[in-house]
Amino acid sequence: MSRRPDPFRLLLISFAGWLNHRQQDVTEYLRGVGNTSRGVVIRGFIEVARRIRAVAVDRLRAMIDEAQQQSFLKPDTEEDQMIDEA
Repeated sequence: MSRRPDPFRLLLISFAGWLNHRQQDVTEYLRGVGNTSRGVVIRGFIEVARRIRAVAVDRLRAMIDEAQQQSFLKPDTEEDQMIDEA
């Protein structure tokens, strides 16, 4: 007694195979995009960190210059050296 193949079952198996193939394609694509976007995110983070560092260095230099102008950080004078020696 041989059973005749069910056309619906054959169609269902074919559709499942096609769907599996498409799912693998999408997964491979997303993995590629994920690797690329991670690289972009890391490069973007590094660029932002460099910009923040540059701004911080500029502000620190400006603060030091201002402090020197307001005599908070003045070079040693002869009077200061005499006081230190005593």
